[in-house]
Amino acid sequence: MNFLSLSYLLLSLWAVPLFSYAQIPAQYKIGIENIEYLPFFDASPDANHVTGYTVELFASFFQQQQAALSYSRLPLKRLFKTFLYEDTLDFKFPDSPLWKPQLRLDKTIYYSLPIANITNGLVINRNNAPATINHINSIGTIRGIRPAPYLAYVESGRIQHIEFSHINDLLNALLAKRIDAAYLSKNVAHHHIQQYFIEQKTQLSFADNLPLEDEIFYLSSKQHPTIIKKLNHFLRHNPEIIKKLADHYQLTPLRYQ
Repeated sequence: MNFLSLSYLLLSLWAVPLFSYAQIPAQYKIGIENIEYLPFFDASPDANHVTGYTVELFASFFQQQQAALSYSRLPLKRLFKTFLYEDTLDFKFPDSPLWKPQLRLDKTIYYSLPIANITNGLVINRNNAPATINHINSIGTIRGIRPAPYLAYVESGRIQHIEFSHINDLLNALLAKRIDAAYLSKNVAHHHIQQYFIEQKTQLSFADNLPLEDEIFYLSSKQHPTIIKKLNHFLRHNPEIIKKLADHYQLTPLRYQ
């Protein structure tokens, strides 16, 4: 083998791992609550794949970034602790700076623009007593979620708070009158009633006359402020993608400026 051939071979062997390394996409992991919360997301243990409006929105963004994305489904409390005190998650969803703010004081956390606007309130059974606060003695929620507008009643013992693992179990308990009301997002309640309780939809009603809670879901990160900044740019400059996804999931598209 002459000198030129040997030099070419060595150069080729040196270049192959560099080329291969350059082709490996960035990989990110989102920690997500392991519940079914459609149309926003479904990360329940029963779901084969994480799905929903926000999941498709993140997929569109990370595809534009040519980055690989995976999810870690965790119970609400464990997800919160893992995100705050460990470095195994790149992002957390859903999140809000208003959730347990005292535990965030010594942390630098970056938040996206709003990913979803949520209106929480009570779903009532029309066959029960009139939907006034005086007639509600028990409220059901998904496990780990607190009925914020009614916490004073719960803490005083005036209203009993009962947790359920699945939304359908929660609504079935309401239909069976085992609870007086179910605390849910208005969009989530509408989705489940249309999908699974179509024959009972006249019995189930979202009580707009009772106290409501508006909250915002954000994507958060301790490690990737640049990605959060790029996501915000994506949200501002891709209204057609947002509208298409929102229409598919029967949501009102968010407008960004």
